[in-house]
Amino acid sequence: MIIHASKAFSTHLKCQVSGPKRQVPHHSSLDSWSVDLFKLTKVGTYALVMNDASLSTIIIPLKGVRKFEDFFLSFIGHVTGFFDLHGVSFDPFNQSAIILPRSNRSLIGTMNDAKWLMQSRIERHADGGLEIDWDDIENYLNHVPYSRIDYDSPDKRLKKMIG
Repeated sequence: MIIHASKAFSTHLKCQVSGPKRQVPHHSSLDSWSVDLFKLTKVGTYALVMNDASLSTIIIPLKGVRKFEDFFLSFIGHVTGFFDLHGVSFDPFNQSAIILPRSNRSLIGTMNDAKWLMQSRIERHADGGLEIDWDDIENYLNHVPYSRIDYDSPDKRLKKMIG
């Protein structure tokens, strides 16, 4: 598994990034994920994790998570549930990870768009006096059409890739 981490994420979780001094090619595949931090006052810090090929999005709370190893265990659990939901077999016990810096500007822009959409959805929940429903926000992000994948939604793109 390849994890392309933002500088903020790798600093926050004190993780060792391979090859940070050189530009590493950033290929899109089902086993490649990009991750960035999402912080909001009164809400907390979350990891926004996006699959590089399908743009499928997972939101992982980072409350109490101080090291990459703790994040990785939570991430593997989320990925297992996510792929099970889509009928993809995934062996959580046979996974290793390499952490590389994010270098794909198009994907970084798409992640920033997703963070903006997430923030506006959170503000709508707060304005309505509702508790934040993270599953609803994650589901919403996985149904948004993105130009990076020819205006497919991540859910549709993932189904095309695994079908």
